[in-house]
Amino acid sequence: MTIENIQQDALIHCYHFDGKGKGELISSESEQNRRLASGFAWLHFDLNNSSTMDWLNQHSLVDPVIVEAMAAEETRPRCVISDKGILLILRGVNLNPGQSADDMISIRLWVEEHRVISVRRRKLTSVQDLRDQIQRNQAPKSAPELVVDLANHLTWHIGETIERYEEQLSDLEDKMLNEGDDNIRQDLLTIRRQLITLQRYLSPQKEAINRLMTEKIDWLENSQKKQLREVNDRLVRHLEDLAAMRERSVVVQQELSNHLAEKANTRVYLLSIITAIFLPLSFVTGLLGINVGGLPGMENPEAFWNVLWLLVISGIIQVIIMRWKHWL
Repeated sequence: MTIENIQQDALIHCYHFDGKGKGELISSESEQNRRLASGFAWLHFDLNNSSTMDWLNQHSLVDPVIVEAMAAEETRPRCVISDKGILLILRGVNLNPGQSADDMISIRLWVEEHRVISVRRRKLTSVQDLRDQIQRNQAPKSAPELVVDLANHLTWHIGETIERYEEQLSDLEDKMLNEGDDNIRQDLLTIRRQLITLQRYLSPQKEAINRLMTEKIDWLENSQKKQLREVNDRLVRHLEDLAAMRERSVVVQQELSNHLAEKANTRVYLLSIITAIFLPLSFVTGLLGINVGGLPGMENPEAFWNVLWLLVISGIIQVIIMRWKHWL
């Protein structure tokens, strides 16, 4: 494989690995006309650059159907095994500044025995983690091991993100139970949406890694399959955690609804008590206010105060009766 035709503005990086744990970052200028005869190579491209597609279509020697799948606008995690290599599409959490973690970023890989081609549209922290690992002289020794390391970094960040969501959910539960805070509805809806989005992509990602792990591939060693099994087990645990958190969020939502309904019932009950107290008093004042002759006390200057005291005493008696009936 030559990389003489790779456009520098499209190529994010190109590594050549010696297969012994060391990787060398090489540039397209210095590597023109050079053939990577030993070890394996990792070429990482930016799909936002049009020259990436030109190189993939004209110089990568990758099947056009695979190229089309790698360049698709919308992708879900999946694994496609062919005689020439493996198409692997994975997703990682979005840890870019100012972005939501649940807006997961896809990385599309074409894996051969001695070459890995990856493309992305947005920066992915796990790729940088893998580059840092290579710079510490802990480079993968084979193309499948590079895939395992990348999947491990992706899953690690997913676990950290789920832990943060769990802490946020616990805080909302505390506010709900201890403070009765009604202003958590929007925060709760946001967390539930994030959990649903994560679960939407993690389920097919688990299936993709599981297929890669179980398929018979000559250059995929048993040790690497064991590492993939560990990654897959962690994904299963993360999915179980997501399911449990979604159930907890439903419980919190129900508690919040019950709390709001209880407050509404309390207010309605209070209004009913006030209405019950003032209804007979309003009846008396309305009756005495009718404009007809023969009303008692019209000529008595003390009548107003007598009626007023009668209303006050009636109100007190009603309150006493309601407290005796445990209505108050």
